[in-house]
Amino acid sequence: MKFRLLIGFVLASMLACSTPEPKKTLPILGPIQVVHENGKTDTLYHRIPAFSLLNQDSVEFNQDSLAGRIYLVDFFFTTCPTICPKMSLTMQLVYQRLKDDDRFVLISHTIDPRNDSPSKLKAYAHKQGVKNHRWQFLTGPTDTIFALAESYLAFAKVAPEEEGGFTHSGFLMLLDGRRHLRAVYDGTRSEMADSIYSDIQTLFNE
Repeated sequence: MKFRLLIGFVLASMLACSTPEPKKTLPILGPIQVVHENGKTDTLYHRIPAFSLLNQDSVEFNQDSLAGRIYLVDFFFTTCPTICPKMSLTMQLVYQRLKDDDRFVLISHTIDPRNDSPSKLKAYAHKQGVKNHRWQFLTGPTDTIFALAESYLAFAKVAPEEEGGFTHSGFLMLLDGRRHLRAVYDGTRSEMADSIYSDIQTLFNE
């Protein structure tokens, strides 16, 4: 009897070990719209709208420039005295690990376009150790940038009473090649870089 129980336990263990672990997936974040049309039901997931901005080289960068790439986003300004340096450090750690992977790009939007000209963004990019187009620093009209931040479920606004003159979220947002928001991180914590890298690999494998 004991022998039979032992065999049963061994077989159960072998089956458990041979069962593949479920594939890791990331949810699609943001509002969902359910559309009923012609007797069919379709689910429309939140998607970042089309945009057109200038990068640090004064070249237009838009949704087509992403070409289906996975990308990580933040909103900052170069003279930020508070959370931006911490966010840039986390972005930099991710950049260093993926700077040679053409499937991925980082995007930093300035929320202070009046002062952050393309040339100033280029100098900031150089300070971050950026040596290729894998990390884009974008500028455009203030209203456009603020509205775009909302589409990423982030926020940015002028706040004269705040140090630096602006207030904004410290989030980093991860998006897939269809401009769907898939994950949000506390960008002020550099230790999040490992989780971000892991989630990027998950999206690569979708």
